[in-house]
Amino acid sequence: MLAADAYFWRCEFSSFSEQDWQWQNCEPQLAEGALRLSTLPESRGNISQFSLALPAFKQACYLQVLMGQNEDVDAEVTVLIGSGSSAYGAPLFPGWNTFLLPEGGSSERSLTFRQKGKGKQVGPWVDYVEARLTTSIQEGLYAEAEQKQPGEMLQLDDKLRFIFKATSALGENEVDLDCYLLPNLVEFRWQDEPSLKLNDKGLRGDQQAGDLLYSATALIDSAAYNVPLSAKASLLSAVKVHGTSYYYTLPYRLDIQTEHQIPQALSEAGNIQTRKDRQLWYDYTQGENLALGKKLQLVPAPDYRLTKDENDIYDLCDGKLTKRKDDKVWFDRQSVGWYSGNGVAYLKLDLGESQKLDRLVIRCLGGTVGNFQFPRSFSAYVSQDGQNYHLARNLLKLMPGESDQSDFINSYYIEEQASQYATRMYPFQLHINAEARYVLLKIEGTSGSIFSDELALLKAEKETADFNAAYANPSETIALEGLLVHPRLGTLDIIYDVLAPQNFEINDLRSENEKTEKAVFLLDLPEGIVLAGDECPWEPLQLEAKKYRRYSLDITERNNKLSLPTVFLKIEKELSPGLSAYCMARSAGKDQFRYTLPIQTASLPQIPRFERLQVSLSWMSEGAGMNWPDFLSHWPK
Repeated sequence: MLAADAYFWRCEFSSFSEQDWQWQNCEPQLAEGALRLSTLPESRGNISQFSLALPAFKQACYLQVLMGQNEDVDAEVTVLIGSGSSAYGAPLFPGWNTFLLPEGGSSERSLTFRQKGKGKQVGPWVDYVEARLTTSIQEGLYAEAEQKQPGEMLQLDDKLRFIFKATSALGENEVDLDCYLLPNLVEFRWQDEPSLKLNDKGLRGDQQAGDLLYSATALIDSAAYNVPLSAKASLLSAVKVHGTSYYYTLPYRLDIQTEHQIPQALSEAGNIQTRKDRQLWYDYTQGENLALGKKLQLVPAPDYRLTKDENDIYDLCDGKLTKRKDDKVWFDRQSVGWYSGNGVAYLKLDLGESQKLDRLVIRCLGGTVGNFQFPRSFSAYVSQDGQNYHLARNLLKLMPGESDQSDFINSYYIEEQASQYATRMYPFQLHINAEARYVLLKIEGTSGSIFSDELALLKAEKETADFNAAYANPSETIALEGLLVHPRLGTLDIIYDVLAPQNFEINDLRSENEKTEKAVFLLDLPEGIVLAGDECPWEPLQLEAKKYRRYSLDITERNNKLSLPTVFLKIEKELSPGLSAYCMARSAGKDQFRYTLPIQTASLPQIPRFERLQVSLSWMSEGAGMNWPDFLSHWPK
């Protein structure tokens, strides 16, 4: 906890006096522990604001503002200190925003918060949490330029020291710092690196180990972007620590003359995370995009009402990211969304002729603790004939405890702790490294929702040693129509002497008219395997000169979704190796796609009962372990 006198002025908007402020075109209300404001319809200048006179301060100090979430980045929230032509203004972002205020003499200065409206409609809401003035940073981000005073110019060969002041040790962690050029939030890179590493080890510009000041020194060298004085740009730095973002707007003008021009292909972004994700998309999609202008087959048809239209089959290959500056694509007709299905989507692309492929990149929505989460898996398949597909790449989502295994080649981990609507669009890469005419992408959602706004398929400029390795994988026939019923893993796994449950997934790709027809599930089991439990009707049949039983189960509708009962399989005798079962649906008397299920069996040994069992449980966080001296060596004890 920080001492109350660490700040000579402080306003917590959850319990402040409204009478101390002047209000214009807005009505204050409290929501979720914050002041929530929206600009009233038809407000003059299409803005709202609230302000007060700050206490006089003679020495330089820091203004720190904690912002909550906002409904739409088009609100363009800003803070202004002073009045008239001498007022200093800067944008505000969710998290802690820090600004250096120069010496103020004896006169008062006004503090104003301003946001845009939405014309004749109520403007997007914005949450304000806290504002404070302090002569020294107790917690937050700031920066210093060697031999420079606030207001002077930063130029080539100048050095900057960035510091994050923590309130407790962050363990062995380093803090990633990113910089952006205001007002357009273009990422500013140092020495060809996208970010700096702040540490508290007395290394790389950190002056003293263990002082809770995580810092690093950066040199503005010839690798930096060209930022002429005429651009009237300023530099914004940002870090994220334990889920909270911290920003510092540097109080210097920029006049950096280099040969590296800012990429014009970067579209606008309304916040830091959106800018970073769009920069990644730009980086990952350099090269010839073979998907540009092509038509996709989308299975099932996208169903989210705010995005679906007749152009969905073209939207992901039009070369355009969403027009929304906050990347909330579920409001954008030029995006594609699945929301009400079983959380699986197939995207099929016909290139017209065989092409050498390097990688597929697709932007997907996620990042929250709610329904908008990144997909559970991506599977990219290649084919020359559009019938027989070979798996080229799997990218699987990891749990937090597995995050150290993330390589973004075969598996990935991205922290998802944001509130329900604080989403982001991440560009996922799948390395294909094969020649093909057809590419099929299967996306399995973590929840029922899958959203995307763009896909790119990059041409391979050269062949690596393992080029076309995908075709060494077994050929698969992937059905994209009808009523499909199958186990999740494509095999039938049975345990001797244990009645293990068997669940089957249902993917209904029938037309709207066909979906009203009665359907049953047919399961063909070889002799020696039976359905256990209640009597289930079956009929004998011969398959490949072997005796089989065909069981028939009704497919029912429950809560607007098709379902099957869980079945239990029993092995009655020793099975011959190499046997397969078969399953399919039958809709309106017509057989659907038939799946071949290789049978896998296992035996479980009897486990002796424990004489006694002791369990000790204790709640603790990762942070507690990091702050515990020699924690790992004591943990086994």
